[in-house]
Amino acid sequence: MLDTVFLGELLREMRLPGSRINKINQPERDELFFTLYGPTGTHRLLLSANASAPRLQYTDAPRENPQQAPMFCMFLRKYLTGALITDVQQPGGDRIAELSLDCTDEFGYPSRRRLIAELMGRYSNIILVDSDGRIMECLKRVDASMSPARQILPGLFYRYPELQGKLPLDASTPEVTAERIAAAPADAVIEKYLLDHFAWLSPLTCREAAHLACGDSGARFSALADRSALTGAILSIAARITSVDTAPYILYETRTDSEGRRIRRPADFSYLPIAQYGELRECIRAESYGALLDEFYTVREAIGHMQQRTSAVRKSVRSARTKLAQKLDAQRRELAASRGREEFRRSGELITSSLYLVERGMDRVLLPDYTAEPDASGQYPSVEVKLDPQLSPQDNAQRYFKQYRRAKNAETMLHELIARGERELAYLDSVADELERAASERELAEIKSELAENGYASQRWGQTRSGHGKKQKLPVLKPMEFLSSGGFRILAGRNNRQNEQISLKLAGKSDIWLHAQKVPGSHVLILCGTTPPDDETLREAAVIAAYHSAARDAGHVAVDYTRARNVRRQPDGKTGMVFYTDYQTVSVQPDEALVGRLSCEQKRK
Repeated sequence: MLDTVFLGELLREMRLPGSRINKINQPERDELFFTLYGPTGTHRLLLSANASAPRLQYTDAPRENPQQAPMFCMFLRKYLTGALITDVQQPGGDRIAELSLDCTDEFGYPSRRRLIAELMGRYSNIILVDSDGRIMECLKRVDASMSPARQILPGLFYRYPELQGKLPLDASTPEVTAERIAAAPADAVIEKYLLDHFAWLSPLTCREAAHLACGDSGARFSALADRSALTGAILSIAARITSVDTAPYILYETRTDSEGRRIRRPADFSYLPIAQYGELRECIRAESYGALLDEFYTVREAIGHMQQRTSAVRKSVRSARTKLAQKLDAQRRELAASRGREEFRRSGELITSSLYLVERGMDRVLLPDYTAEPDASGQYPSVEVKLDPQLSPQDNAQRYFKQYRRAKNAETMLHELIARGERELAYLDSVADELERAASERELAEIKSELAENGYASQRWGQTRSGHGKKQKLPVLKPMEFLSSGGFRILAGRNNRQNEQISLKLAGKSDIWLHAQKVPGSHVLILCGTTPPDDETLREAAVIAAYHSAARDAGHVAVDYTRARNVRRQPDGKTGMVFYTDYQTVSVQPDEALVGRLSCEQKRK
């Protein structure tokens, strides 16, 4: 997480003073984007008050803006559009970035305002303050019930958060630092104690100081042979900060997958090289602080945002799938039971052939089976038949015949119901895969609309509201487009609607159609006409089909391919459900880098 020192280095690197605010957007509830134009060119400034990733940085990461800007965004547009950033401060050396702004008020007169970004975990906030120090508006309002000590509401005077007895960097002199370390209880954990007493140390640097002092980042003070070693480690870190002997470092966590491939994922970052993890994590110096934050957060947050946005839909799909699976299990059990219907017919025939042996009130009776072979004495084998004592012999026979007919009819219907349910289950699995791969609000809107059309959700899911309160559909997305190394266009569906469009409307009879075998995924089409695609194009299209499927994380994926003329819509199938014949299969390995290189969207960017 962003700490005070990292924030200070980042602000120095960004050189915000002299930049003018041109545009303001709020794509997420706790994120603001400012388009700035200044001496260093045009930049997009991100201010995030997200509890798990609060930060301030330049970024080129794309964000999809809502159709209607939130109220806080519109407020900032009113008062800050065209404002000039004159100064940037970090009050008290805390995790606060304060932008001083030259603006004009609602009457066109010059005025000064401050935009304050408090980047403090779950207490993060973005606050606009006027020249008198009063809060004009804030991203998150905090009343007395939420914080009796410090309220953040429009009209109140703004007060900086207190350090709560923690030492700032400029007060961490050798004498004071040694005094604080000497006062620590022997059973105290070093990391926690340092975090509670030094405002400029983050959890990572607290553990690093413990590691430098005694070789154990999780040690207690009792493990220190000499506490002066810890004091020295802290002062050494402070000296590097004050002499600006710092640089952006990113820590990578590495693992090896089942195919032996080395996968590297950003795990943490700092302004110092970190040694506490040894060989468990790789510490690499980044090009800049901004590039480090972009690499660390971009992919992780894109996935997190869509996971959050799709959570309600995924829950609805999971619920529908669970109910359908339970229904199918019950139908399969009923089908298994119906296969014993011949016993009902046999019992009815036994009663009918020996009515004289059956009397009302009997609950069971032994009856001769005249369909079997008699023994040496001419006696037929006896079969025990259960009876309803309240029914007459004839009614007992009719009861068995009725059960036989019901079981026979049920078997015919259950085969059809189970087949229909299995197709519906496959459809829900395909929607779940779509939701995992959805990367934008428009893709999510199409999935919601598709579910509504198929009876799984409200029609309002596929719609949004315009600024006038009217329902308005989001623009329809086109299928993903790729260009193979052989020069062939390749299309891939983002969802079942696009899959159906590609397979049944856009495809020519001689085009090559591909799909990952036996798993949900995109329908992929090589637009080749009567010209056979080369082997490399076929392999690349298969990689695209494998990557955009539920098997994308597998080592190798079987991909079926055939002429588009062999693809047909499933009878009574849901949107995008097809069957195909006369196909061949190729095994490929999903490759994100190859898919990115072939993507026409990436090339346009």
